[in-house]
Amino acid sequence: MKISTFRFLLRGACVLLLAAAAATAGAQEQRALVIGIDTYQPPDGVTPANDGGRIDFPDLDGCKNDAQSMKSLITRYNFAESNVRELYDRAATRDAILAQMNALLADSKRGDLALIYYAGHGSQMRNSVGGEDDGRDESVVPSNTWEKGVSDIRDKELAKVFNQFIDKGVKLTVIFDCCHSGSMSRGNPVYKVKSRYIAESNFDVKDASRPVPPENRPNSDFLILSAAQDNEFAQEQMGNDNMPHGAFTVALLQAIQLHSINVPVTTLFQSLREILKSNGKRQEPVLTGSLERQRQNLFGVTPSKLSDDVVVPASLAPSGRVTLRGGVALGLGIGNELVKVNNENVRLRIVKLSGMGESEAEIVAGKPADVEAGSFFRVANWVSTTGPLLKVYLPASVSFKDAQQFATVAAEVRRSPKVSWVSKIEEQVPQVSVYYQNGKWMVESADYPAPQELGAFTAANIIKAAQGPKAQVRALYVELPPAKELVDAVNKKFADYKNLQLVTNASAANYVVYGTVSAQGLPGFGLKRLEVNISDSLSSMPLRTNYFPASAATATVMNDIADSLFTYALRLGKVRGWLMMAAPKRASFFPYHLELLNTATHKAVDSTGDHIGDELDLRLVANPDYLDKAIPTKYIYVFAIDKAGTMTLLFPLGTAGAVDNKFPVRGPNDQYPVAKTLIEGIQVIPPSGTDNYICLASEVPLNNYQQLFTQEGVNDGVPRGEPASPITSLIDMGNITARGPLPPTPANWNLVRLSVKTRYK
Repeated sequence: MKISTFRFLLRGACVLLLAAAAATAGAQEQRALVIGIDTYQPPDGVTPANDGGRIDFPDLDGCKNDAQSMKSLITRYNFAESNVRELYDRAATRDAILAQMNALLADSKRGDLALIYYAGHGSQMRNSVGGEDDGRDESVVPSNTWEKGVSDIRDKELAKVFNQFIDKGVKLTVIFDCCHSGSMSRGNPVYKVKSRYIAESNFDVKDASRPVPPENRPNSDFLILSAAQDNEFAQEQMGNDNMPHGAFTVALLQAIQLHSINVPVTTLFQSLREILKSNGKRQEPVLTGSLERQRQNLFGVTPSKLSDDVVVPASLAPSGRVTLRGGVALGLGIGNELVKVNNENVRLRIVKLSGMGESEAEIVAGKPADVEAGSFFRVANWVSTTGPLLKVYLPASVSFKDAQQFATVAAEVRRSPKVSWVSKIEEQVPQVSVYYQNGKWMVESADYPAPQELGAFTAANIIKAAQGPKAQVRALYVELPPAKELVDAVNKKFADYKNLQLVTNASAANYVVYGTVSAQGLPGFGLKRLEVNISDSLSSMPLRTNYFPASAATATVMNDIADSLFTYALRLGKVRGWLMMAAPKRASFFPYHLELLNTATHKAVDSTGDHIGDELDLRLVANPDYLDKAIPTKYIYVFAIDKAGTMTLLFPLGTAGAVDNKFPVRGPNDQYPVAKTLIEGIQVIPPSGTDNYICLASEVPLNNYQQLFTQEGVNDGVPRGEPASPITSLIDMGNITARGPLPPTPANWNLVRLSVKTRYK
């Protein structure tokens, strides 16, 4: 058993670790060290040493991108660029990493804030006297791990360094985006994506030391945000900048864009998790730390020092355009307009994103001489930067004739008493998986260290593989490839729809088209999350959709199935769109949040969620700062959206809305209301999962709100009879078929969310 939460989270596979201590008043300085390692292969012509038994040193793709994105992000938290140290690729040796950590420690004074960010491989090392049940220490892997005598940097070494920051009274934040476990996931092995794990080292360090885990230190205010649970990988994926990144870091950056910069870590974590799941990843993040630290912002910076304004430095390029030192990592998008600090008559418009930390703009007001080197510009408008609402991957296909033959064999296996057939992968973890990859049938189970070829796709071969050497009845999952005729129909159906994107790289997908066999022996096809984890059954996004049986390869049948998959993709995209949407940071003051009150207990629903059969009242409740300044009256619209994509308008109902939904309205004593009950007696009904309650507060009324916020399916266009205003086009996200980006939207609306897990009693 692991000796601490800190040790558990490092052992727990793929870790992003944040640690912090409370800030002190005064001249607080902020410093950072960012490390990103993609290059692990030794230089050409160099034979690697084999001290620890490693024979392969796989390179990564997105670690340097992540580190540079983090460097860009922390400028919003007042980290000066001159106070940021950087180590990339071959420069990030073991000695260099430890030296830079110690230099950061030496520079930091009591009350200062320090950040260490690491993206690269993680692993394990033998420690026969370390006191761990598995005899392993977890580690981060330096770029020169292939050199003779170079060991990993173990968790015990890191704990000692972190404790020195705590001893010195420095508020330390550490983020690790890497893996520490080589355990293989089960149930969805066909879509392999790159993970940040390298084989463990067999070199025995024989270190009997027991450093105090940093999170167990009294008054250290230490916080850990972990990317994944035990035996899970920290995976890479393509970001909206079309560059590889760590899936967790992508979700972290996107979550920050959804909220005020001072949002508590608990709220940020909830958004981060939902985004990670909506991006198709099975890894389960974990948040651990004191309640006081969780109430602070991400890095624990004094709130009064921060602003939601996004301000970036600019310089004039020889082409006459302006280079901005900010990009996707800061939430910038094409169409964003920026005004010069202290001279708003100079205005720029972003025309190109050059990466996570840079963009290109044109001058729309003013002249080139107004853009002096080092001048600063502030974002003045809002544009959507979420990219496509849903990305779908089409695996390699076979002819419908072959799909029928595979389904016939699978149906025979499904009926066999020698296997336990898994038809609902979201409810049962398979022990054996059979899938089609690169023209071959593969089998994966605990019987083999790696996937093995099945051979001929026959019932006898499948049952033999499922039963294993002990001839046991085990849970079997079989995934069939899609029919080529269906793939052609899907490509045609999705072609002109800008909010749904078919991708050629599985790691970029939120969902994939999967194949199965119906009880009647027909091949069937549906959508499934890229990765499936049974613990995700309560998430906002379903693990899979229903499948649609195919009786023939006729154009009518294939087009009907493609239409059904398209409709499901629209519903899923609508859910994901609301999870990802960020309201304008400079929107006017709206200090209220949503709350569900259980009518039986008269208590607010907390993080444990509600249960099917409960009766609830939905209220808007004032935040503690609601009396800080005047609150503009707005039109409020509240709806619920479940993980199946069903949207239900909750407020206003019927013909109300012209006046009844204006809020807040001052009372008789000219006081703002502390709370407003919007709807009473909500009955919680199936399905289980995460229900998202969303309040849109707009300075302008929405005449077609009943159509916009009530949905079983998704219509094919903007509702007839109403003009498509910018905000209407935005919130009707699932219905727009036009090409190109959404139009810029005025900063006159707020968005308030409440996510509640619903379970059966």
